[in-house]
Order: sequence, then C-alpha cells, then structure tokens
Amino acid sequence: RVRLTSVPVDVEDLEVHGSITLMGLARRFAQGSFKNVVVCACTDDLLQSSCGPSTSHRLLALLAERQLLRRVYVEGHAEQLQQVGLPREKVVAACLDADAFRMKVAEDFPRDSSRDHCDLMLVFGVPAQVAPFCAVPNLARRDVPRVLVASDAQRCHSSDFSSTATRVRDHFEASYTSWVTFGRRRATLRPQWGPHFAGPGSSKYREQRVFNEDVDVWAARFAHEAGWASELENFVSELCVEVAKPVS
Repeated sequence: RVRLTSVPVDVEDLEVHGSITLMGLARRFAQGSFKNVVVCACTDDLLQSSCGPSTSHRLLALLAERQLLRRVYVEGHAEQLQQVGLPREKVVAACLDADAFRMKVAEDFPRDSSRDHCDLMLVFGVPAQVAPFCAVPNLARRDVPRVLVASDAQRCHSSDFSSTATRVRDHFEASYTSWVTFGRRRATLRPQWGPHFAGPGSSKYREQRVFNEDVDVWAARFAHEAGWASELENFVSELCVEVAKPVS
C-alpha cells in the first residue's frame, strides 16, 4: 500500500515563474479550466515502484478517469501506462508506429489552431533530442499553459537543434532543419522553455513553468494541492491489489 502524505508547500511555489505555481495550477483544475490535457511522457522519468506503476502513472490514469486527459504521447514503450488502465486510444508511442503517431498529432493539433484539442501541455521528463517527438510540446498555441517536470530539468533549455542552422562538414556547409511538419501544422524542434520573448533561447509561451524535481514527488504534491490525495491513494491501493493477484 502506498501512502500519499500531506506535503508542505515549497516556498518556491509561492513565487511567480511564468505566472504558474503548483497551487495555482491545482486551483485551475478545480475551476474546470483544463479539460483537454496533452501529456508528453519520457518513459525513463516515469519510474516504477515495487507495487507496479508509479504515482505519476496513476495521476495520468486519474486524469483519464475524470475525463480531463486528451492524449499521452510516449517517447518509448507504453506498457506501463496500459497497466494502469489508460484507454488504448489515449496513448501513442512514438517508437512503435510513426504513421499512427503523426496521425494522432494531426488530430490533436490541426492546421487551424483554434480547433486544437489541448488546453494544457504537461511534460514529464526532458524529451530526448529526437525528431519528431521533441517538437510535440511546441505544438501548443502560445496562449496554452505549459508545465515541464523533470529531475534534471536544466537539460530542457538546450539541444542539438538550439545551435546554428548551418555547420561545416567535410569542408562543405550543410544545413540542418530545425522544424517538423505534422499534417499541415509546423513546429520548431528547438526547446522553448526559456523566458517569454527575452532574446536567444526565449519562448513564445506566456505561461509556463519548469519544476526541477522527481515526477513522482511532483505528482504526489499536485494531488495534495488539488484535493485528490485520498482519491489517488484509493486508486493506488486498488491497482496494487490488481497487480498482486495471481495469474489464473
């Protein structure tokens, strides 16, 4: 049984960083501001506990149960997420079927951005420097809040795509594409987690926050602030019972 204890509020969360705090985010969930949450999940950061899927996995399952989750784009394999009962159509693994991945992205982010199915972009872990997956967080409109949670979050500010578009190779100048197209929608591959329009490495996003902490610790803190701690704890207990059942 996993105990989700009350977590004291970090002083840093009382400060405004891109106008998003953990308490403010939880409050906006309570107010019904978010109904189409898109998640980009780096599976290396979604650790498993000894009782099966981790707290962050279960938080995603709880969002799905509350009908607040639009999609989870997974960098690696999706077996762990399926163990917590996420509907198959909600989870898209970029490494398994590139065509299906692009099709789902085009559904969620059509050419007409006013028809997007994303009102919050939540990123667990720092996406690897692999196209096209690393461009998905940048598909959100500039007025959509973005949150990144990772234990090594400083890596989110730069990648191979951050450097100049041309490099000299074998005495010839070669150009490197820094954007990708999904359907009829184009997105940059460069990280967009810097301050809002503040020079090189800055971001077009008005509201975003980078939390430099373990994703499971953050998930437990968020559940507490949202008033979902007991609900998530019961959800955890039920899942642990299911995992512990012998296979007949």
